[in-house]
Amino acid sequence: MKHFLFMYPIEEYFNVEIKNRSYGFNKEYYVERVKKKLNKCIDLRYRQKGFQINYALFNDTKISKIIELKESDNVVRNGLNFERHIKEKIYPDENFIINQLNNPSKLIISGFHMWDCVEKVAKRAYKSGFDVLVDEDLTEFFFSRIKERNFILNEYIPYKKRNLDKNSWLMKEILKIREETPWLS
Repeated sequence: MKHFLFMYPIEEYFNVEIKNRSYGFNKEYYVERVKKKLNKCIDLRYRQKGFQINYALFNDTKISKIIELKESDNVVRNGLNFERHIKEKIYPDENFIINQLNNPSKLIISGFHMWDCVEKVAKRAYKSGFDVLVDEDLTEFFFSRIKERNFILNEYIPYKKRNLDKNSWLMKEILKIREETPWLS
């Protein structure tokens, strides 16, 4: 079965991103916009395409009110308390999280934070032999991406396949790095 895993959709992380990215918007309007578009993306990109939807949480946290949890969705606990993670800089065992997904045929990972927890779990899943991809649109980058006119709700397009100037120095460097991280292809 195909699985979608959203890492740590908790109030603490949403609040930081909303505070940092809601400039120019009424905060309540922005929160509703985030809620509507994020849930629509998860539904169109994954739920309607047969993916099991999973949300990873710390042992002592609740899912954010921004997430519209469906009866068929699954909550995966990471085996670690949030406070301990923050204070002691201890990370959960990636295998503990992945093993709760029962050998997915395809694994899409998103959530908080792209270059930290999302990266760690994606790398571990890849090294364990899973077909894994990070949906970067649905990481903390989501809060900026939804402001773009060309943001696509129903499909994630990896950087390699985007219509970008692949001859620019910067894009060549970005694509070179991504060759070393296949879960970002």
